[in-house]
Amino acid sequence: MPTRQVNSNLQYVTATDGAHVAFTTVGDGPPLVVPAMGPLHTLQVERRIKSWRDWYGELARTSKVVRYEGRGTGLSSGPVDFGLSARLADLEAVVDVLDLPVFDLMAIRASGPAAIAYAVQHPERVGHLILWCTYDRGTEYYGAPEARDTMAGIEEDWAGYTETVVRERLMATGALAEHITAMLKSTFAREIQRQFVTQGLATDVSAILNQVRAPTLVVHRLQLRFPSIDVARRISAQIPDARLVLLDGNLSAPFIGEGDSVEIVNRFLDRPTESFVAPVVAPPTVSPADLLSYREWDVLRLMADAQSNQEIADTLLISLHTVKSHVSAIMSKLNVSRRTAAIVTIRELSLID
Repeated sequence: MPTRQVNSNLQYVTATDGAHVAFTTVGDGPPLVVPAMGPLHTLQVERRIKSWRDWYGELARTSKVVRYEGRGTGLSSGPVDFGLSARLADLEAVVDVLDLPVFDLMAIRASGPAAIAYAVQHPERVGHLILWCTYDRGTEYYGAPEARDTMAGIEEDWAGYTETVVRERLMATGALAEHITAMLKSTFAREIQRQFVTQGLATDVSAILNQVRAPTLVVHRLQLRFPSIDVARRISAQIPDARLVLLDGNLSAPFIGEGDSVEIVNRFLDRPTESFVAPVVAPPTVSPADLLSYREWDVLRLMADAQSNQEIADTLLISLHTVKSHVSAIMSKLNVSRRTAAIVTIRELSLID
């Protein structure tokens, strides 16, 4: 399974079905894998937000933190797919290419069901399982009245929803919030959120909770609207010997509200805080390439392979008009006027071969 180095810590791995998954690693301790919470939590978004960046940096004082995003979102490519099998394939591709025979797994919010399923399927590989403000049945999450109200808001005011999420869930403010909102509007469509919810509703791993063999920590916020506190209590009761920790707060972000989340994680994993030197996690520079959508990346890669617009349309099974629209958007975002200049720009950034 090939992997390609992109910069000092961003890499891609190809899953068994051909999807390309972007991932990063930071730190030198025992591996702790933290999947993306959902389609909005991409590597390019979280690495720009100081609160998220600092939190991962603190975790990396004692762990080798592995983060990745799902196919079809952010810098990853392939079909948009939030089904359980696709999420498992993404996780397996990342841990296999890093050759992690045993690792700890921390799932936040929507990444919980896949983490539970993987822990059951591969009990020999998951050392510890941490379930943070997550769920096992999609119906108890997306079917909650509050979740239905949120989805109604998405349909009525997509732009307003995006701006609210950036500020209230991603915890970005000021000019940074404006930049991330613009980036998401160009890379994240309403249809992606619809698919996220539709496939999430169909996810249910409740029947296998009692098969989890890894030591498990369930953490939940008392005032979190969905998933509810009752979901966390039921999960912890059905997973053998699971520990339940309840904290004050109404947001799922680990660093918001009562409790030192890094200390809670380290205590559970039995890792002394000063075991490793904290790596420097510096804010990256903003590149125009970060604004490209997953489909625009697909088009750009085929452009780099010298395919014509019609050949790209045939390869991706889309219309010629759609290809021309993507090419125009790519050149606008990269601030170039010719296809060759777009390819040179991206190659100079070492983002494609």
